[in-house]
Amino acid sequence: MNTDLTILQKPIKQIHTSAYFENKCRIMGFQNLEEILACNQAILQKKAGFSYLWLEELLSILSEHQLLTRWQPITGKNSF
Repeated sequence: MNTDLTILQKPIKQIHTSAYFENKCRIMGFQNLEEILACNQAILQKKAGFSYLWLEELLSILSEHQLLTRWQPITGKNSF
């Protein structure tokens, strides 16, 4: 199994993140990275608990695991 895919499905508390990131995920109702990536970006930014510091850490985690392209909106599905 691809280790990059398993990181998406691991509970947030099992991934090396800050307590801040973990807490914000809990507030927004996310249990793993896969759930975050499945959320529409415009909706994500409106969720209670969202912050740009949280987003910065999310992007760092995705980049570290070569998964940053998964954050890209699908062509034709851009909410902006």
